Amino acid sequence: MVEVLQVQVRHPGIALTDKERRLVDSLVQRICIYHVRRRLTRPFRVRRACVDSIHLLVNQDVIVEDGLTNDEAQLIMHDLAEDIRQTLEACDILAQDVLLISKA
Repeated sequence: MVEVLQVQVRHPGIALTDKERRLVDSLVQRICIYHVRRRLTRPFRVRRACVDSIHLLVNQDVIVEDGLTNDEAQLIMHDLAEDIRQTLEACDILAQDVLLISKA
């Protein structure tokens, strides 16, 4: 069972203002909420985790109370990664470095 999905987006290497960083963080959080709510009926929450590296732009945890099966986690992670990449590319940020980690 997977209880936490961690979503990390590497910094694109271009100078972003604080407002742009917050916007990207909010976009990623909304995408996470959308995909998890669409797939699950169980309670969950999305929280910002500490960005502890200069190489990270976004670090968020999706916590599912009753856990996910591995199949559910893989399906959600695939959709999340694809949607985050497309959204960030529309904002002129190349997001080839979207990392999703599942934790038991």
